Amino acid sequence: MQAVATPQGESSNYALGPSSEYELWPYPQIYAVGENQFKARVLIQKKGGGDSGFVAFNSTHDEYADAERAIAAVCDSFMGVGTRRLYNIVAETTSSSARVKETRVHTWMMKQFS
Repeated sequence: MQAVATPQGESSNYALGPSSEYELWPYPQIYAVGENQFKARVLIQKKGGGDSGFVAFNSTHDEYADAERAIAAVCDSFMGVGTRRLYNIVAETTSSSARVKETRVHTWMMKQFS
């Protein structure tokens, strides 16, 4: 499995939702990264897996509940549930390995559904 090489510091757009070219890896994570600091981490990969590798969305939060909400927003958007869904994430590449491209999310684009 090989992640798509993207230079460090470069931003990429990722379309989300049930019709996305990506699928959600079902094991999101929350890490304590300091006193009252939590990192939410969600992985996606191209549908069908294969050698596409993973993209990891990372965001840092002051409250554990905020990290949970970030993960829930991504997961719910992929499943097409909820009244506010993410339709796109813009993330900056922070590092890459053979299997995972690590990113830092800097823009969450949402749409309100009724």
